Amino acid sequence: MFQSAMRWLAVWLDLLVVMITAIVAFFIVILTGTLSPADAGMALAFAVQMSGIFQFAVRTQTELEAKMTSVERVVYYSENVQSEGDWETKKGIDVPKEWPQNGQIDFQSVKLRYRPKFPLALNDVTFEIKPREKIGVIGRTGSGKSSLANVLYRLYPLTWGRIFIDGVDIATIGLHRLRRAMSFIPQDPVLFAGTIRTNLDPNNFFTDSELWSALEKTYLKNL
Repeated sequence: MFQSAMRWLAVWLDLLVVMITAIVAFFIVILTGTLSPADAGMALAFAVQMSGIFQFAVRTQTELEAKMTSVERVVYYSENVQSEGDWETKKGIDVPKEWPQNGQIDFQSVKLRYRPKFPLALNDVTFEIKPREKIGVIGRTGSGKSSLANVLYRLYPLTWGRIFIDGVDIATIGLHRLRRAMSFIPQDPVLFAGTIRTNLDPNNFFTDSELWSALEKTYLKNL
């Protein structure tokens, strides 16, 4: 649609330049004898070149106006969208190097509201997942299942309540340390081009034997 509009505009600009060139030629004929051939030729040459100048100027202005919409959107986000928490853990907060070791999760009166005027997605949620427990959350669409994962990763700030993992309040931990300690498999996982090993360990942190051991424990070795 944008290209079609630009082509239509180019046609009208060409017609305008033709009219200007015709007017210039008309005055050159009228002023025959008073204008030198060099001046007349220069006037006609500039009149013909106006087509390219007009098209370039209008196209540049149109593209600039379209791109300014993106600038306005970035400014709006910077002024109105709340930024995430600290990326690194603040000094003075001691988080064990091997945290979390057990994987105990404790929700205490957790409330989550995605926007100020929206209803609560999580309303006074309190539960405890003990180490090595496997828990399934069942509910209809919009009941808050995905919101549990969102607050665990601190994708949204809590409206109320606290969440502990192995006794550590996740609100006191830097986002990098928190998210590095957990893994999330979405309903539609994204597989990167490469081997299965590359997808399991993209940063090459673990040995082959450790990966095979993990596959055996999750009953995925023979798939």
